[in-house]
Amino acid sequence: MSRESPIHGHDSPRRSVIRGSRRNSNDEFAESFSRMLIQRDQEFNAQQDKDAEELQLQLAQDLEESIQRHEAVRIYAIRTLEQSKQELKRLEQERLAQAQLQQSQEAQRAREREAELRRQQLEAAELAQQEERRKLEDAEKLRKTKEVTEALRKQREEAEAAALQSQQAAATATAAAASTPTPTVSCQQNGTSPHPPGTNAGQAPAKVTQQLQANVSAPPTTSTGLTSTVEERDALHQKYLALHKRLKNMRTLVKTSGQSIPREWKEKRLQIKKFLGQLANENGDGMAQTEKQAVRAANLQRRKDILAILQGAQYAPGPTVDAREYIINPQSNLSSLEPASAQVPLVFIYLLNMCAKAAINTIKKSAVAVTESVGITVAFVFGSVDLRFYGESFIDILLAKYHFVSPLLFGIYGPMNTERGRLRLGWPYGVNEEGKREWISEKEYFEEQQFLAVGWAALTLRDFKKAKTSNNACPPWNYWRSVANIINTPPEQVTRAHFVVLKNLLENHADKFIKFYGQAATVALRTAILAFPNKHGEKQSTERNGLVFLKDGLQRRFGIVL
Repeated sequence: MSRESPIHGHDSPRRSVIRGSRRNSNDEFAESFSRMLIQRDQEFNAQQDKDAEELQLQLAQDLEESIQRHEAVRIYAIRTLEQSKQELKRLEQERLAQAQLQQSQEAQRAREREAELRRQQLEAAELAQQEERRKLEDAEKLRKTKEVTEALRKQREEAEAAALQSQQAAATATAAAASTPTPTVSCQQNGTSPHPPGTNAGQAPAKVTQQLQANVSAPPTTSTGLTSTVEERDALHQKYLALHKRLKNMRTLVKTSGQSIPREWKEKRLQIKKFLGQLANENGDGMAQTEKQAVRAANLQRRKDILAILQGAQYAPGPTVDAREYIINPQSNLSSLEPASAQVPLVFIYLLNMCAKAAINTIKKSAVAVTESVGITVAFVFGSVDLRFYGESFIDILLAKYHFVSPLLFGIYGPMNTERGRLRLGWPYGVNEEGKREWISEKEYFEEQQFLAVGWAALTLRDFKKAKTSNNACPPWNYWRSVANIINTPPEQVTRAHFVVLKNLLENHADKFIKFYGQAATVALRTAILAFPNKHGEKQSTERNGLVFLKDGLQRRFGIVL
C-alpha cells in the first residue's frame, strides 16, 4: 500500500528527505536517459540524414549515369539510323547504277548482235560469192580434166590398138621365153613419162615381153617404152630427191613458224599418224569371217577419216603454194596455168607430206600383213579423185619418200662398203657429237629394205577396176619396173641388198603379179628367182639363198611352178 495512505496523513521529514533524494536521482537518470535518447535520436537522425544525403547523391549519380547511358543509346540510335539511311541510299544508288549498267550492257549486246548479224549476212553473201566462184572454178577444172582425161583415153586407145599387133607377135617370143632356162627382164624406169606408151595397168608391155630374153648384163641405151639409160634414171631420181628436200624444208618451216599454219591443222597430222597406226591385218589365217569383216570395216573407216582430213585441208585458210612444184611428171599441160590458178593451200601439201612420211615410217616398223593394209590405204588416199589437181595425183610426194629411203627400187645402186655408195642406197645414218656420220647396222638396213619392198608391192599391185572414187595413182607397171631394175643391175654392182629387196617384192605378191601380167609375169619370176641369183652373188650368201629358196615357197603357197 502506498506510504501516503490516509492512515498516515503527513510525511515525516525523513521520509520527505528520502523521497526528495530519490526524486532527484530519478530526475537525473531520466534527464540523462532523455539526453541519451535525444543524442541517439540526433545521431540516428544525423545518420538518417547522412544516409538520405548519400542515397540522394547515389540516386543523383545513378540518374546522371542513366541519363548519360540514355543519351549514348539515343546518339547510337541516331547514328545507326543515319547509317541505315546512308546504306539504303547507297544500295539504292548501286541498284540504280546496276540497272543502268545492265541497260547499257543490254544495249551494247543488242548493238553487237545487230553488228554480228550484219557481219554474218556479209559473210554469207561473201561465202555465197566464193562458193559461186569455186563452183565456176571447179566446173572449169572439171571441164579441163575431162578434156585431158579424154585426150589421154584416146591416146591410150590408139597406143593399145597400135600395140595389139605387136603383142600378138610377141606371143611367140613369150612362149619361147618360158622355155628358156635363163630369161631376163629388160624393163627399166622411164625417165620422161610416168605411164609407158601402149601399156595399161593390167597387161605387160609388148616391148617388155619382147625383151624378156635380152642379156641382163647389157642395160638399155635408148629411152623407149619402159627402158631408160642410167643417166636418165639418175636424173629422174635427183628430181625426186629435190622434191623430198623441198618437202623437208617446208616441214621445218611449218614446225618453226607459229603463224604459217593454224595449230588445229598441225594437230591433224597426229590424227593421220594415229589412223595409220590403227590399221590391222585384214586376212589373218586364224581369223573368222566375221572378224575379217570387222577389221576391214575398221580399216575402211580409217581410210575415210584420213581422206576427210585431206579433203578439208583443200579449203583451209592461210598461205598457198604452187601445186606444180609437187608434181614431177604431169600428164596434162599444167605449165599453161596462171600462177593464181595453180595455188593450193600450204596446209594441204603439208598434210599430204605428213601422210606419206607417216606411211613410210609405219611400213618400216609393221608386220608384213599390216604393211599390206598400209599400202592399200596409201593407194586409196593418193588415188582419190577428190584430192587431184586438174586430174593430177600428188603421188609424187609419196614417191619422193620412196626414192629417198629405197633407191634400189628405182634402179639406183652403189657399193655397200663406201660412204658414197651408202648415200646412193639411202642407208640411214645419224650424226655424232663430232659431226661424223654413224650408219645404222647392216641388219637394220636389210630389215628396213625388206619392209619397204613389201610396202611397195602392196602399194603398186592394186586393182582399181571396182573403185568409184579413186584411180590408180601408182599402177602395177611400177612394180614390174622395180623388178626389172633389180634384175638388170650390172653384175659388178649387184649387192646382197638387191637379193633382200627382190625376195620381198616377190614373196607375198607373186600371185598378184601373175594376175596382172599372166605368162609374162611367170617368165619374170623365173628370171628373178632362178637366173638372177645363179649369175650374181656369193653362193653361200644368206640373202641370195633366201631368194633361191623362194621357188619352193611360191609353189607351196600359191601353186606357182617355175
